[in-house]
Amino acid sequence: MIEKEMEQAIPENRMGTAPVATLMLKMAFPIILSTLVQSLYNIVDGMFVARISEEAMTAITYTQPIVIVLMAVGTGIAVGMNTMLSRALGEKNKKQVNDAAQTAIFLTFVAALISLMAAFIFVHPFMASQTNNVEIQNLGVKYLRIYLALGIGTIGQMVFERMLISTGKTIYSMISQITGAIFNLILDPILIFGLFGFPAMGISGAAFATVFSQIVAMLIAVVLNHKKNYEISMRFTLKPPVYAVKRILFLGVPPMVLMTLNGFMLLG
Repeated sequence: MIEKEMEQAIPENRMGTAPVATLMLKMAFPIILSTLVQSLYNIVDGMFVARISEEAMTAITYTQPIVIVLMAVGTGIAVGMNTMLSRALGEKNKKQVNDAAQTAIFLTFVAALISLMAAFIFVHPFMASQTNNVEIQNLGVKYLRIYLALGIGTIGQMVFERMLISTGKTIYSMISQITGAIFNLILDPILIFGLFGFPAMGISGAAFATVFSQIVAMLIAVVLNHKKNYEISMRFTLKPPVYAVKRILFLGVPPMVLMTLNGFMLLG
């Protein structure tokens, strides 16, 4: 009985009925905004970290290739899910819509777990390869370790916001993105310089401000998907369909690789 319900066609989504020109404008702006907001996190961090010391600013610069790689992973999962989900919506295939969403959620947690392990294994050797200045190394390790340990914010925000965009809920995606950016702008000076009774955390405060803001944006996107995204069933599974994993990776790895190459170019 459940299988039959899953295979039933889903109602027509506006992605399949709206005028193409209007739809393209509505879809393009949130994606542009998403890229801008992700860059804004790093720009705001740099503005406040530069007031700590030149070494702190240099450390932030050295960490950017790894930050780009983490963003590339989130982008790859989001793009793969987006393409698979949009096609399934067009075919009115409810099972594939849910498979795409649930598989993307599974891959998000897998990527976040890998990021967590990298925070304790990879960070110190990476910073040591960038500079012989011990102070810059230590500052970079502090920032990058926090950023990677809580990397689920970076990846999850991209995936769940793209889930909203995939079904045409662009206004809700923008709400999530803008809220996260505002949180980061507020938390940065508070945690870096110790305002309003908070301890001054320096460069660690910049990292915490960024990841906390991304996690807030991710949670808002999760709630909005659950409350407003009626086309998708938000469930977590430890056994996603193999075909869905392959399809998302097949569609998502190319943009992931291209974005990662930008990180390596910056590294060079």
